[in-house]
Amino acid sequence: MPKRKVWILIAAFALAPGLCAAQTSSERLEQLAAQSQERALDLFPVSEIFGRGPGPRQDRVELSLSDEHRERQRALHRSILAELELIPVAEFSPTEQTTHALLAWRARNSLEWLAYPFHQHFAFIHLNPGVVFGLIQVVDAQPFRNEADYRAWFRRVQRYPAFFASVEAVMREGAAADVTTPRVLIERALAQIEALTPDDVTKSSLWKPVLRFPASIDAETRTRLEADYRRVLVDEMFPAVRRLATFVRDDYLPKAPIHIRRRNSGALFSSLMPVSKWCPGMPSWASSAARSALKTWRGSTTGISKIPGRPSSVGKIYRAGVVAATVGSVSRIAKPAFGSRPNIVGSRGTMRAWMRFRCSMT
Repeated sequence: MPKRKVWILIAAFALAPGLCAAQTSSERLEQLAAQSQERALDLFPVSEIFGRGPGPRQDRVELSLSDEHRERQRALHRSILAELELIPVAEFSPTEQTTHALLAWRARNSLEWLAYPFHQHFAFIHLNPGVVFGLIQVVDAQPFRNEADYRAWFRRVQRYPAFFASVEAVMREGAAADVTTPRVLIERALAQIEALTPDDVTKSSLWKPVLRFPASIDAETRTRLEADYRRVLVDEMFPAVRRLATFVRDDYLPKAPIHIRRRNSGALFSSLMPVSKWCPGMPSWASSAARSALKTWRGSTTGISKIPGRPSSVGKIYRAGVVAATVGSVSRIAKPAFGSRPNIVGSRGTMRAWMRFRCSMT
């Protein structure tokens, strides 16, 4: 049986128990929403500490950029859409109709996201969802209430070397397919990676948990935890981070584009104009913002090319400005369209637009 069908069946069975029993449509929808959230947290266990705080997944790390994991994501979203098709919506209240529509939108949006090779593009940017940026966020959000929490963190840290190895493999594949991140961003990300592993382990941002011992942990336990954590960092985490830094510096950075050249510059914003087809409620905002950004982009690139002696290879500051303006434009589209929205909407919309923008530049 094809792998895709296997994962769909697994996800369907995970969601199915009880959904088709003698339940009302409202009950089935509520149960599906709850189960889909739990399955999403199983796929992205790090998200649990940001949304719920301490929980059963606080020692886990998934290889979320791997092909196998991405297929599991697709299977979950397809199973959600399939189950939604089976739930009658005629008697839903307005709130339930919104829940139904949001579940369907998130599943379709996620499948669209997975159709692009974003995972080969964003790992080495210096902001969210870059690898180092995300790791530091985890360090800050991880619960450290007692010894059990610290042991859970140690187990999570011990899983990061495998994650870093998977990141390297994915980014190698991207570079081989000519999917690379601009050098101006890679240089900043590389500095972040290298800063994680100073000679003095206590100077690393990863040492923060040792500085946050609660008063309830006695001195003897603190000494034992500190020694164990030092061994985890020095023997496992730091070597893995340094291997990743070596790959970025020696293999990936030389392949990163030094400049952005203009080709089909309207492709990004033109692609955003029909966004209302997959996102109800967004048409006027998206279309007007896209037209405005397209006009600005065309004007800026045309203007810069007219400067005497200025070739298409523009300076570092201008390149950084183009990247910031592009990402900022897409973020402005997302915010008014969704109002109070999950952060994932903005980040995914931003990354999708940035990927289309990057693919239009060669």
